[in-house]
Amino acid sequence: MKTRLAAFLSIWAAAVLAQPAIAPPSVGMVRDSAGSVHVVNGIAGNFVIADTGISNAVSAAFSGYAGLIKTDTELLVLDASYQVAARYDAPSGEALFAFNASGAPALAYYSGTLFRFSGGNLEPVNWSGDAVAIATAGRRSASVLVRRDDQLWNVRLSLPSGDLENEALLAGVSGPAALLPGGTVVYRSEEHTSELQSPC
Repeated sequence: MKTRLAAFLSIWAAAVLAQPAIAPPSVGMVRDSAGSVHVVNGIAGNFVIADTGISNAVSAAFSGYAGLIKTDTELLVLDASYQVAARYDAPSGEALFAFNASGAPALAYYSGTLFRFSGGNLEPVNWSGDAVAIATAGRRSASVLVRRDDQLWNVRLSLPSGDLENEALLAGVSGPAALLPGGTVVYRSEEHTSELQSPC
């Protein structure tokens, strides 16, 4: 009887120890107004905020698969577990970010320069301008909302060369505006509360 009890307890203990650790569901990350970045865990109506130790973020974006954080001195790439996977030197100032369809970092824009992530490297694209929003428009193209005087233009660029593929004036739109993956523009115009425009 004792050997059966001991065998049962041994099997039960092994089964308990073999279970994966229970962790709360991850919602994502958030940057507060002071520039600190926090991990958000939980479910609707019950969130827990945890500090990441990153306290000087100027800009941040997260896809659920990866994150990009711009500080005054560098660009940080975070993995799915919110750990810093790569660091790149960067000048001070805000940044814009875009992810590809699978959620991996694709584009970054700061200091008037557009960069693309390629093979683990951050490479400048041979283009510059006053970007308001950026998005991927395919594997080898980017859409950029560009401010020229008081007008917004939807510009499509070749990422390898930086060549202009297409551009379209967004008539009557001065902002605010955003780009969705694939290059679709979401904006508020003088005539409409909100409107969608197909990629250029």
